[in-house]
Amino acid sequence: MGRPSPPQCAHWGTSPKGGGFKWRNQVILCVAPPLGELSPPKAVTERAFAQEVIMTVPKNGQMLPRARDLRRNMTPQEKKLWYQFLRQYPVKIYKQRIVESFIVDFYCASAKLVIELDGSQHYTEQGEAYDAERSVCLARYGLEVVRFTNSEIDTEFDAVCRKIHTVILERQG
Repeated sequence: MGRPSPPQCAHWGTSPKGGGFKWRNQVILCVAPPLGELSPPKAVTERAFAQEVIMTVPKNGQMLPRARDLRRNMTPQEKKLWYQFLRQYPVKIYKQRIVESFIVDFYCASAKLVIELDGSQHYTEQGEAYDAERSVCLARYGLEVVRFTNSEIDTEFDAVCRKIHTVILERQG
């Protein structure tokens, strides 16, 4: 697997607050305008070219004790993905991160990516409805949700890792 490189920007490593482009729960995008174009492509809605845009993902602080408990008591599949792949991944990935009033399994702020591992409770009617509501909410912040079953982690681990790597590279580039 190739390692993702940091975004190329004339101001990389500097900021109005001093110290870098990544602050707690914030992602700053710095995008130069394409040559010959006066405005950014329509697909790039939350980016502003030639300036920095701060995208903050809010979190409900009252959920912090629950998130800590989930971090300490991960499922076997979450442990496998975390310790064998995500923990050493060259881009920072958080486990059991609070996004608004949801706790997501894994969150990559730089790629605006949520990685969810779904156990059997997700395949009930109620579980599917909750996941759909959650995905809509997360999409409002420009987050993409990628879901894997526990079975995929157990039996197709290399394919899961390749998929995560590919999505991160696509969303950062």
